[in-house]
Amino acid sequence: MKKIYLSLALALISLTTFAQWEWQNPLPQGNNLRSTFFTNINTGYAVGRNGVIIKTTDGGNSWTVITNSTDYNLSSVHFPNANVGYAAGYNGTILKTTDAGESWMNLSSGVNKDLYTVYFLDEYSGYAAGDNGYILKTIDGGNTWTAKALGEFDAYYDVYFLNENTGFAVGFSDTPFMPHSIISKTTDGGNSWTTASIVSEYGLGSVYFVDLDLGFVAGGNGTIVKTTDGGDTWNTILSGTTYYSLFAIYFSDNLTGYAMGGDTGEILLLKTTDGGTTWIEEIFNFGTTRYVSNGIFINSETYCAMGSYGTIFKTTDAGSNWAELSNGPQNTMYSICFTDDNTGYVAGGFNQATWSDNVFLKTIDGGKSWIPQDLMPTGSFHDVFFVDFHTGFLIGSEGTLFKTIDAGDTWTSITTGTNEALIAVYFTDEDTGYIVGSNAYYMKTTDGGLTWEAEYFTNIFALHEVYFVDPFNGFILANSETIYKTTDAGENWTPIPSSTSHSLGSIYFTDVYTGFAVGGYSDHGVIVKTVDGGSTWTTFVDGSPECFYSIYFVDSNIGYISGAGGTILKTTDGGTTWDELDSGITSGLYSVFFTDANTGWVAGPHGTILKTATGGTVSTEEMQLTEKSTFTCYPNPANSRVKIISPSEKQHSEVAISVFNISGTLMIEKRFPDQNQIELNVSKFNKGIYLFRIQSESGIEVKKIIVQ
Repeated sequence: MKKIYLSLALALISLTTFAQWEWQNPLPQGNNLRSTFFTNINTGYAVGRNGVIIKTTDGGNSWTVITNSTDYNLSSVHFPNANVGYAAGYNGTILKTTDAGESWMNLSSGVNKDLYTVYFLDEYSGYAAGDNGYILKTIDGGNTWTAKALGEFDAYYDVYFLNENTGFAVGFSDTPFMPHSIISKTTDGGNSWTTASIVSEYGLGSVYFVDLDLGFVAGGNGTIVKTTDGGDTWNTILSGTTYYSLFAIYFSDNLTGYAMGGDTGEILLLKTTDGGTTWIEEIFNFGTTRYVSNGIFINSETYCAMGSYGTIFKTTDAGSNWAELSNGPQNTMYSICFTDDNTGYVAGGFNQATWSDNVFLKTIDGGKSWIPQDLMPTGSFHDVFFVDFHTGFLIGSEGTLFKTIDAGDTWTSITTGTNEALIAVYFTDEDTGYIVGSNAYYMKTTDGGLTWEAEYFTNIFALHEVYFVDPFNGFILANSETIYKTTDAGENWTPIPSSTSHSLGSIYFTDVYTGFAVGGYSDHGVIVKTVDGGSTWTTFVDGSPECFYSIYFVDSNIGYISGAGGTILKTTDGGTTWDELDSGITSGLYSVFFTDANTGWVAGPHGTILKTATGGTVSTEEMQLTEKSTFTCYPNPANSRVKIISPSEKQHSEVAISVFNISGTLMIEKRFPDQNQIELNVSKFNKGIYLFRIQSESGIEVKKIIVQ
């Protein structure tokens, strides 16, 4: 388990794990989607950034996020039949499912190159290709792979086979001084490949053949090339556009074909009825700064297009109308808070997707649904704070301040007398509150926000956070090497060295003496700590690879930090050590809030709201997705080795085992062909609880093992 200690330079690693955080906004999820495949009109899959896999069984109207054991970006997904499918991605990642996507196992590709495409003729024979001209082949369902490197500067983005012998790989060659497209062909099942002469200066990303002779390839800047002799020669045909990149091409017969592309806020459709000689263009403008980057023609009428931040569009009338199947605001979410397990609020800022200024959301069902609140100031909302269940305050840019006394049912605008951006708010009771903002602006009220006393702090640019331990003792964080402290309810503020040269943005005290503040910049995170009520501070962590944005403690022992790069840290010993959790994303998380030790939320850019009900770690409950248990693990507890036995007389063709610790760290991942008895060495494991995920053709079982 990765720990963070005093004065330790960190090298935090991203963990692969079962999903401990579920998406609440946007839905179905917010990672970029890079490839989609439908096995029929209703059942489809999409894969993308951070190892995300989603599945639909109703034509895309609803999607389920499927957990798996990789967080590498996935670039391609393909199913040779309804049950068996493969996904490929970065660092040589190849995943396989044999149960229609319900569970996925890691395959060993034998390479660490980024793979951009995967294609299978049947459940056993298939290809994957990607960087440095690598083309991989398997004939045993992915158990073993052979690799060929065709070109140091080449990258393949799509593979397509006409039969077991003849296939094509298309992409781009970044050859120095002569970048160009590449089309490679094999006629001996991938044993050897020949590359066609240069047909374009742009990359090619989609290939489709109508029959053995007639084929088309589409790519960057509207490029479409055609062959009528089985790929021996290729000719460029005019698509009518040089602006849009084309990422999908499909022909329903020799004459009728379709191509799909896109750009920011737009989906492009091209249609030909004369074999590609001429094309008719249709553009759908969905009016945001999101983009689509991949798509699929399910049939001649039904298409899907997907892209950034989980964007999903579908048409069932050949592009005349498009429906968005993803939903939820995509504003930057700066602050989240809850007044109980069900009632919560999120304050957000500018939405690049729709060019709207702000968003303020409320939930009364623990975040299952978020309802936009009808508040219409310009600019952004930056912070929301509730004194109790009923009384809360909302602040934002241009001096914006709202107050509610009925649990957010109605909000009253309060004049602050300033146009400064208000950044953080804290109330010690219904009457006494504090606000800090841009240009070191500071405000205090003693009548519930009706009137305010204001001043500017000198010699600093901005104030980032205000926090009180009790009605008298409080702190302000600034963009300097200083933490300001008051012991008289804000009448006077004393500057105290923070022990770091980096800006701090969030602070929390577990008791009157012990407190933490976090911050940093871009790729540098800092934690400072006090044990004397904030009179002195020491640098506790300096050098985490990600900046920290927010800190929250549930009690004196359990606390959480969120930060850049999807970082979430957890402590269970009062901050002495911190474990990194797997959030499943790589974008920043600006705010963290927990209502108890297990139930919490994080929020960030592009509308991100994630929830955990397990304290951000793996549940210790055993799981069985088989009709009856088929494996026994012993001894339990164990101290050196664990034996995994199948008492069944049936010989399992293959068993895949993944071992996770309680924080979700993947400790062991191995595949065992033709074995009913397996032994794993756990002698180097720390003492604790571990989950053994056992997958065979009978299903999935998860066993809880104690190592002592």
